Amino acid sequence: MRRGFQMKAAAQEKSLKSPLIEGQFLKEKESLVFWASIIFIILFLFTAPFSYKTGPGLFNGYTETYEGRIYGAIIWSSIFLLVLSVSLWNKWRLRNWRDVLSVAVWTIPLFYLLSLIPAASQQLASNMVLISSLYAIFFLFGSYLTQGKLGSTIIQLAIVLAGYYIVLYGYMNMFGNAFYYNAVMFDQGLRITSIFQYANAYAAFLLAIFFASLYLVVSSRKWYWVMAHSMMLVPIMSSFWLTQSRGAYVLLPVIFVLILPFVSFLRQLQMSLYLIISIILGVSLTGKLIDIATPINTSNAQLYETGHATNKYSVFSHTSWPGWSRLVLVSCIMAVIASLIHYYVIPFILRKLNNRRAHKNLTVLFPVGLVVLGVISVILIVSDTGVTKLLPESLRVRVETINFQQHSVLERGTFYKDALKVVEHYPFGSGGGGWATLYEKYQNNPYTSRQAHNFPLQYLVEVGIIGFIALVGFLGFLYFLYFRQYFNKGSDDTDPRLVFYIVSLSIMVHSLLDFDISYVYLACIVFLCFGGMVASIPFRDIQWRRTGLIKPMRWIYPGVVTLIGVFILIIASMALSADRAYKKANFAITQNKPYEEITAALDSALAKKPNHPDFLNLKTNLMLQGYDQTKDESFYDQAVKFNQDLRRKEPFNRQGLDFEYQLYELKQQTAKMHDVLLLATQHFPWDTQIIGPTPEKSRESFYERLLSFDLKYGDQALKDNDIALKDKYFTEAKQIYALVQEKTKHLLTLPKGQGQGSDFKVTETMQAAMDQINAYDKNE
Repeated sequence: MRRGFQMKAAAQEKSLKSPLIEGQFLKEKESLVFWASIIFIILFLFTAPFSYKTGPGLFNGYTETYEGRIYGAIIWSSIFLLVLSVSLWNKWRLRNWRDVLSVAVWTIPLFYLLSLIPAASQQLASNMVLISSLYAIFFLFGSYLTQGKLGSTIIQLAIVLAGYYIVLYGYMNMFGNAFYYNAVMFDQGLRITSIFQYANAYAAFLLAIFFASLYLVVSSRKWYWVMAHSMMLVPIMSSFWLTQSRGAYVLLPVIFVLILPFVSFLRQLQMSLYLIISIILGVSLTGKLIDIATPINTSNAQLYETGHATNKYSVFSHTSWPGWSRLVLVSCIMAVIASLIHYYVIPFILRKLNNRRAHKNLTVLFPVGLVVLGVISVILIVSDTGVTKLLPESLRVRVETINFQQHSVLERGTFYKDALKVVEHYPFGSGGGGWATLYEKYQNNPYTSRQAHNFPLQYLVEVGIIGFIALVGFLGFLYFLYFRQYFNKGSDDTDPRLVFYIVSLSIMVHSLLDFDISYVYLACIVFLCFGGMVASIPFRDIQWRRTGLIKPMRWIYPGVVTLIGVFILIIASMALSADRAYKKANFAITQNKPYEEITAALDSALAKKPNHPDFLNLKTNLMLQGYDQTKDESFYDQAVKFNQDLRRKEPFNRQGLDFEYQLYELKQQTAKMHDVLLLATQHFPWDTQIIGPTPEKSRESFYERLLSFDLKYGDQALKDNDIALKDKYFTEAKQIYALVQEKTKHLLTLPKGQGQGSDFKVTETMQAAMDQINAYDKNE
């Protein structure tokens, strides 16, 4: 009896174990699935962030402009998820924590899916379901493709080399060899953004690539890799200074200290030396590079209006070569210094440092010493000691303005407080794009920011408290497992997969101050690295107590992943097709194509995405134009239908409210006109007058329209001797006027360093309406 029980238990245990002896999911050199997926990831890393139009390649800006490229990335990723699922069907078992996390990662899109119910914008929320699924796909790629040494090495190098390519491409734009829209900007002096078109996001990416490169320099054993990676330290660091990102400047030492405990003392020392040298060389280059790049980009300023380059310089031209020659020369100097330290200085120190206990103590004490040194450095910089005078003028100005009273810090504080207001009213989440949709309703002052500038808070707004706790639990458990396995190794050997930790850490830490994760490209890299971190955890089977409940997962999970892949592929394909049809309709409008051609393309888009606000607004606009020209009631009826469809799914869409008001105005439905204006002032309490280049492009604020409405119909009620209705309208007008005055006074209470945002005040239109109402009161 006992023997039979043991045999049964052994059989159950065997059924749960991996068919591969060492737990490697794919046989790297033999598997077509492995090589197909690896090639896809490499191509994604090198090509996905590029866009040849006016916006960054993969950026979730919560507007239709960015959607097409994102849908394309989701389609290709879902195809290769289906490729990976082939191996899942054959080899996947719920046998260790890596497999548990591969299931748990799908809670991220699950909570976005649940947040569709209370979503403030159905379109943006459904987009985030797809985008968060993309993150889960890249997590699976990382966790299953990097288990072996070959896959891990290829993907780490691909991430770093793609970073080098983006850095060099940024310099090509600086020196006039290439043109990418807003790769170089002049909003606060010359700032380089490369393909990101936002200096802070580029700075976060540079931090990740710099520290990964720094680690590869100290961990590489081949001289050519030491030379190659060390040559890129100065270009990356110089680019970092040229972003002029003050938040990134502050976070650089923080991230460095968080990396140091994972390497031995000698490598800590080595990395610190390279960091200091690259900072010094990078700073020494920055001023001259700005002098060279400024006239190049100033003379090409007209290109930024059209988005097209008419002239580019050769690398070896007299205009461009001075910049490149200096960059190459200083990079070579850095490579030589790094090589000398790597092959002569460090071995010498190693011979002198024979005491292993001292070695271990220094591994702990060295980062502490750096923290102390960092604090002293900060005191010297913020104090009037003259240290900053050693920096180039542009850097000096940026560094000297680092304080907690600068506008960017104060404005971020306001974003964070306003985000918590949204959470208070939407505890279960407001859906993907919730902040972008709702912030104007809850904002403290009339700023414009469709990003909360803080990933955790923006995620909390979108998925709610429970979804946020689930994400924290997922990431907390992932880091716990990674830290536990790393520090339990009992040696000073560095982890060959540490690049994954470095890259994900750098971007995630910076995302506490900015919207890096809204860059889908950066978020995919982060989740790919999360997967790589999980893959480094030693393979140990979990001893499940009830194997009967676990065994069905062998088939359930691959089946669910396959269905998800098919579902995402179909939905994203339809969305991409709709996006292309909409763009075709817009292009036809700009080319003055026949009405039938425009509506055919737009109807095709609506057939695939019937609730897209931009599609519905364009259709409503066309129907209104048709009604205005022909007075055919069928046009009006269709405009009403499409606007109603929009208002049901997108209640906070400003243009939808504008169109609804116009539709009621055409039929003089005064009660409904009034209700729309009142609702609009509640949804957009800081709505301001828009002054366009022509009167037709200008737009009255909802406050102005409501005051004008109250004046007009109060006057009409007075003529009709309806005193009660007159009093109702005039009283409301006085309340609205007082509200605008109160809000204007509130803006005076903002901290001195904080900008109020858009202009908000009692306009001439409001004052004229109020003066006339007061005149009526005096005449009574």
